[in-house]
Amino acid sequence: EILDAIVESDYAVIDAIYVVVELQETTQSQVNEVEAVMNIMEEVIAIVNPILQDTTVEEYNAMIDLIFGQITIQLEMQNQLYDTDISYNTEMLDIIGYIETGIKNTSVNQLNIFKDLMSLMVESNYISDFSDFVDNGNIGSESDEYYGAMILLANAYLEFYNDSENDINAVIDETMNVLSEADIRVELDLTSTDLEEIETTINSFFTDSVSQANIIKDYDYNNLTSTQKANVDVFVSTFGIIIFGIMM
Repeated sequence: EILDAIVESDYAVIDAIYVVVELQETTQSQVNEVEAVMNIMEEVIAIVNPILQDTTVEEYNAMIDLIFGQITIQLEMQNQLYDTDISYNTEMLDIIGYIETGIKNTSVNQLNIFKDLMSLMVESNYISDFSDFVDNGNIGSESDEYYGAMILLANAYLEFYNDSENDINAVIDETMNVLSEADIRVELDLTSTDLEEIETTINSFFTDSVSQANIIKDYDYNNLTSTQKANVDVFVSTFGIIIFGIMM
């Protein structure tokens, strides 16, 4: 289906990737590269979204079965090649089984999250608006356009989180259940205190990032006070890992 969609789009996503490669091989500005990457995102979303929206839970679980089936085969082949301890092999298979079960227990939630994210990108102007900020200023500096882009990201994040909060919480809860399995705790050397800290860290990220996004979401990027700029910077630092991934 993806290959058919690429052909039907007259290979637009391939052309977009080629543009990025060309820019990286020349002395074009970072602004042009970011804009080109945004274009790839739009083309990829246009191809993947219709397929994803039609994907059923049964199909999603079949994909999970395929992935974990391959992982199990690779592990067994590795054990045969390197004559790994049988007891260790059994423990690893048990751990993989716990992870697969955890993923399947939240497959509905994961699929909802993916569909919500794709729908948001398709039905909103977030990507094109972000591209406009890139076109109109130096997104890597503390220009008005930089703050505008970060405020835009805060709004996109809030809209996504509000749509997906219940599903995100379900995935977090199941993740903690998997990490609490005795075999996994032994393999990862996790204590009860470690588990509490992991859960606190995850929950704090969402609590802090949502709170800070709500603070800055209505700011006018053309007329920011020093306090407002500081608040945007706090959001950026809270949300830094994801922003760094986008900017790279």
